[in-house]
Amino acid sequence: MFIRYLNLRIMRSLPLYLLFILILAGCKKVDVPDGTPYFVKQKIRDYLKKPVQNPPATVWRYDFNGEKVYYFPPSCCDQFSDLYNEKGDLLCHPDGGLTGSGDGKCSNFFSARTGQVVIWQDARE
Repeated sequence: MFIRYLNLRIMRSLPLYLLFILILAGCKKVDVPDGTPYFVKQKIRDYLKKPVQNPPATVWRYDFNGEKVYYFPPSCCDQFSDLYNEKGDLLCHPDGGLTGSGDGKCSNFFSARTGQVVIWQDARE
């Protein structure tokens, strides 16, 4: 009787265990510096789901206007780059677009940024 009860209990919880294993298998570790915000890691995981870009995708960290920001260069012609703060808020598009000058909301980014650090570069071929 006890063995039958135990088997039923295991069978009922099996889908939960399988779901947990699938979730863990889907969480790829992204090799980035300690302290990198979660949203940056997630954007990198998204890059890794897509074909390799030419030039390879990169993520940069800078100091800009008194805060750490994350710069995602454009992947191709006429596309905007993205600049995020540490909270994951989109601040502006520093470059790219039809004119190559971004959206104009942070036109001083390239002259005022400091502390350049490469957070990640796609090493796939």
